[in-house]
Amino acid sequence: MSKPSEIIETAAELDERDKAILVALAQHKLLTTEHIHTLFFSSLRRTQTKIQELREKGFITTLSSARARGKRPDRHHLTGLGARVAAFCLDRTPSELPAPATEAGLWRALPHRMGVNDFFCRLVAACDRHPGTGVHAWKDERQIRGGGKQVQADAFGRILHPEGAVEFLLEYDRGTEHFWPVVEKLGRYLKVSSAHSPDEPVPFPSVLFLVGGEAREAMLSRALGVAVERWDLRGARSAAMPFFVSNRRLLRAEGHLGAVWQPLTEPDRRLRLTELDGPAECWWELSECLRIRWLEGAAEQ
Repeated sequence: MSKPSEIIETAAELDERDKAILVALAQHKLLTTEHIHTLFFSSLRRTQTKIQELREKGFITTLSSARARGKRPDRHHLTGLGARVAAFCLDRTPSELPAPATEAGLWRALPHRMGVNDFFCRLVAACDRHPGTGVHAWKDERQIRGGGKQVQADAFGRILHPEGAVEFLLEYDRGTEHFWPVVEKLGRYLKVSSAHSPDEPVPFPSVLFLVGGEAREAMLSRALGVAVERWDLRGARSAAMPFFVSNRRLLRAEGHLGAVWQPLTEPDRRLRLTELDGPAECWWELSECLRIRWLEGAAEQ
């Protein structure tokens, strides 16, 4: 195991973008070459060169393709050394961060993990095509859980756009939960979000359920009705619950900034992500957004 002084020296040899790539892998476990390209570089060739450099220095490795069927994108994750450097960059001890996952563990969680990560990276790419729009924050499930919270979303996001900002929790639904567990999940969200005062300057984040198809969308709407009957008998906040659902087919067809998000209480309506309610004021800068912070005025050497 490397000594702390050696980790400090190793980190000092990296530039800020190198460190950011390692931190992103620490937070999101598994990123493809295209994901890293989207988040950090304008050139795919430069991305591939950087990945090779980090691999040769022992910071990252690539998930074995032996178990993959057909051609699959390269999926990169941290080595033990990379994880220790990422912990140093975050001013954390290695024990404060999850240990690097084994290949077996990564394979078990692969469909869900890649689904969440692909959603955010495609959202970053979509924002890049819309001036004045960017993804300001992407926090994984470990960063938003804990502290006695009753809800366990897969990720938190914040998007900036010309009219303001939108904050959301993502629930990436692969259809593995049956009706009653979904009711319970919606009930927990209902209780937590209903307790959030509407007078607060930052409203409760919108909750986005991304599902496989229209049948699953309809099931979520029915489940919400049952959850309301159980946990919101007075109907105090149910009509305005910030719950939205979309399906992956529609998202592919219309794009991540298209009118794809259906309010669970209004099944005949679809909204754009930038049309959802957000904080009354936008305190964040577009220059701080993912991808933008590395490409605006940055010379890729």
